[in-house]
Amino acid sequence: MNRATASAAAAVLVATASLLSPWRAAPATNVEVARRVSRGVAELCAVAEPAVVQVLAFGANGRRYGGATEGSGVIVRPDGTLLTNNHVVKDGSRFQVVLSEGRRVAAEVLALDPATDLAVLRIRGDRPGTTYPTLPIAPRPAQVGESVLVLGNPFGIGSSVSQGIVSGLGRSDLNLATYEDFIQTDAVINPGNSGGPMINLEGEVVGIATAQGLEKEGDLGIGFAIPASLARHVLEEVLEHGEVIRGWLGVSVDRWFSPSRVEGYDGVSCVRVRSFETVSPARDAGIQPGDILLAVGGRRLVTRTDLMTSVAVLDPGDSVEVRLWRSGRELTVPVSIARRPDGEE
Repeated sequence: MNRATASAAAAVLVATASLLSPWRAAPATNVEVARRVSRGVAELCAVAEPAVVQVLAFGANGRRYGGATEGSGVIVRPDGTLLTNNHVVKDGSRFQVVLSEGRRVAAEVLALDPATDLAVLRIRGDRPGTTYPTLPIAPRPAQVGESVLVLGNPFGIGSSVSQGIVSGLGRSDLNLATYEDFIQTDAVINPGNSGGPMINLEGEVVGIATAQGLEKEGDLGIGFAIPASLARHVLEEVLEHGEVIRGWLGVSVDRWFSPSRVEGYDGVSCVRVRSFETVSPARDAGIQPGDILLAVGGRRLVTRTDLMTSVAVLDPGDSVEVRLWRSGRELTVPVSIARRPDGEE
């Protein structure tokens, strides 16, 4: 975190702490504390905005495609490496980034990762050796109730900020991506915000904005962001390997399974092993059809998506403990993770 970001973040945190302390001051002082919070947030936005860009995808004939072709992004490396959403750039053949001061520069896609709806780009059309303002990726996960800001370029009208809280964590089964572990927020995420950063009051990226509500349910007052831990994993894999390499357990699980129908089982996990793939570290480790998987590496499982996400972030060759329920008792089995075959979930 640079000095300006640290200073702005400190101002917000100090003022917020004062605001939450017992009311011992006169009303005028309370108003001043609120003003300090407001000024701190404004300073934080001023420092963060230079690292937030508009991303444009163009077709082969130079025209923009229809649909989701304009989005946002966040620069995370001084060399111009940035994160955005896969759905923003997946149909493009030529790309531009609009920097915060309005200057347009060419960019290239380093990798697309449809499975997480993330893409990694790098600015290429600028002067050699140019360094860019960045935002750091948070070292800790977001917390429910934590105040956050979402920055981006909604509707292509210019830099914009919305404020809210983290409403929930670990949201899945939303049919937005293969690997789902979304942050839910009440901060407004509009079309064009996709790919922009969700930051905490320390000026760190805790998520990448990706979707506005569940329109089919009429829930447009909530939004979803990809957690920073998943974004960091994708970024590091792309920069090291040029692609995202994921772990593989090699099991197929029941898609429709009711735990209440299993005698003696009173857990919440709906992840029951049905069969094994050709390459199956799980089978080699002694896991059996009918086993109900409870946790992988300490991460509790509830749904099939939880299993996929928890295994995908592991590296091939890693040894991980899988906790399971079998015939009325819990067991822990060490499994050596393999590499996920292309095209497999």
